[in-house]
Amino acid sequence: MDQIEPSEIGKVSDKSLLDMQCGLTALSWARRGATVTGVDFSPASVTTARRLAKELRIDARFVESNVHGLSKRIKEQFDIIFTSYGVLCWLSDLTEWAKEAAAMIKPGGRFHIVAFHPIMKALKRNDDGAVILGLPYFFDNRDFRCSFDLAGLK
Repeated sequence: MDQIEPSEIGKVSDKSLLDMQCGLTALSWARRGATVTGVDFSPASVTTARRLAKELRIDARFVESNVHGLSKRIKEQFDIIFTSYGVLCWLSDLTEWAKEAAAMIKPGGRFHIVAFHPIMKALKRNDDGAVILGLPYFFDNRDFRCSFDLAGLK
């Protein structure tokens, strides 16, 4: 976890937090005092997270699930919904994902996302120090345009 996450979110002790498409940050939030539920579609990631939580004696729950339809799988709502770097590019339907996030927030709760633009992964410096396109930026004719109104999602 970088410093931007705790500085923007603030104290999480005594808060329930859902880490959508979780990684090791879920464990970091739990160590900061949040009651954490981490969700990921990868069985290997969930198994690793559970193992690390047990080894480190960190109280956190991990659920293997696709985020689409998550509110049918997890019935409670959370004070904080969090998602971070590298998750948006894996989502096939951003509108459905945003609806799920909105459904999981308690009244007065907060949604936090920390992300980067995919161009950052495509750029590199050449031997002269110039920034160049080092990896392909565009996917194979796949269109990732999406827009949605967060206010109208509930």
